[in-house]
Amino acid sequence: MAMKHLHLVKAVASLVAAAAWAIPLARPTLAAPDDLSTADRDLLVQVRLLSLLAHPAGVTARDRGGDEQVRQIGEKLATEHGDLDRLVRVVAAQVGVELPAAAPAEEQDSLHELAAARDEEFDRVFVGRLRAANERVFPMIAAVRASTRNDAVRAFATTADAYVARHLDYLDGTGMVSHTAPPTVKAGGGSGCRPSLDALDGVELTTEGGLGAADREFLVCLSQAVLWKQLAGILAQQRAASAHVKETGNLITDEARELNREVLSAAKRLNVPLPARPNAEQQKALTKLDAATGADFDRTFVKQLRVADGELLFASAEIRAGTRNDVIRTFSATANSVVLRHMAYLEGSGLVRYEELPTPPRAAGLTTTGLERDDGIRPAAIWLMLAVTVVVGALTRGRPVDTTHRATTRSPSREVMRHELPSTPEAPMVLEWRRSD
Repeated sequence: MAMKHLHLVKAVASLVAAAAWAIPLARPTLAAPDDLSTADRDLLVQVRLLSLLAHPAGVTARDRGGDEQVRQIGEKLATEHGDLDRLVRVVAAQVGVELPAAAPAEEQDSLHELAAARDEEFDRVFVGRLRAANERVFPMIAAVRASTRNDAVRAFATTADAYVARHLDYLDGTGMVSHTAPPTVKAGGGSGCRPSLDALDGVELTTEGGLGAADREFLVCLSQAVLWKQLAGILAQQRAASAHVKETGNLITDEARELNREVLSAAKRLNVPLPARPNAEQQKALTKLDAATGADFDRTFVKQLRVADGELLFASAEIRAGTRNDVIRTFSATANSVVLRHMAYLEGSGLVRYEELPTPPRAAGLTTTGLERDDGIRPAAIWLMLAVTVVVGALTRGRPVDTTHRATTRSPSREVMRHELPSTPEAPMVLEWRRSD
């Protein structure tokens, strides 16, 4: 039982350590640490801007919403964005990032539009403006969570992901969101999914909503990624030198199998054909992993999967924020949660070299220039909240692992590794990777 929860204990411990680091601070701002990137700074600013819009908008919706559901959502957003805003101000003070003191013109215009709206029009404007604002920031959170070198920003991005994902769920649940702009994630040649600026194909109309090329490609690349991760996890169970990496391989194999079932179910509902094997680059990565031994195996396993999970996290966030399809939206939210857990498992090994992670893509249209500085932070009042929020955010992302379907491991000396996967209720799929000579 202790080994089963090792991943959660270590992940939470690292987040608590990052939070505890903030406690001795006695000044509003500090010199920016060397490991703070431009993307880190932009994320803190953009989350602050989101709260400067969402908190007052939520208060207004709570008091003036035409629909009871909208009033309830308004109250939740006002409360939760108040909490998130206090947290981002603490983290910004900790790492020396100046935050805007007031909402800029665009957000002010949205608040003025809300003030003038009534009844059903108010509800429509509120949901539309808040959904667009959360949609814009969500992929940015994922990009920074995947790549930041700063411990405090990494812990904050984990918590912010949970908040904004929940807020997207609130707003999508109203049935008032008009999904008009499909996402732009395309399967890459790597072990995860990579963003693309390529033009999209036409959108196919289905009973579950519009299905775009990026939606189909997301299913394909995630399908290949989970097949690859299962095989890598089996190798880790057989080859890893450390108990933590062995258990991480076990957990990732189990959860990748469960996610594979979700991929297959979504693909079947949407009539999207899926590949039966990992792609060429993933198979090459497996060959490299298979050749490694001892501590070198552990480092290679953690590096390969952590880089891939960063790509997957960003892809799932972009799809979650922008897809027009209900099935894809639900599935991408599940994928986002699973990938975040896997990243925490891998990071708990202590083997992730954050300085070697790829640079995150920059979210279009997000800028931090021309913003008025906020010098009103009083960190002494909210140090404790930082620690509590970060830890709670980590705990709420976890879940018990179903151990009734453990991976079947076989001798690593076999030429072909085979793994039985339930691809359909009628027949199993055999996942195999042929070792090169």
